[in-house]
Amino acid sequence: MTGATKDRKTLVEQFQNDNKYKVFIVTLKTGSLGLNLTAADIVFLFDPWWNNAAENQAVDRTHRI
Repeated sequence: MTGATKDRKTLVEQFQNDNKYKVFIVTLKTGSLGLNLTAADIVFLFDPWWNNAAENQAVDRTHRI
């Protein structure tokens, strides 16, 4: 998913609720803003950014209650 993705809600719901979706690839900027992926267990940052706070926020999207 990128900032240009049109139907974010459907993609997130599929990942969260359908076990056939095992991987969700998101750009760092998209993943750090208004996105909760509580179905995720592991986060890989393939595009480290100069802003550690943005990275931490993206990772924290998977650990929300």
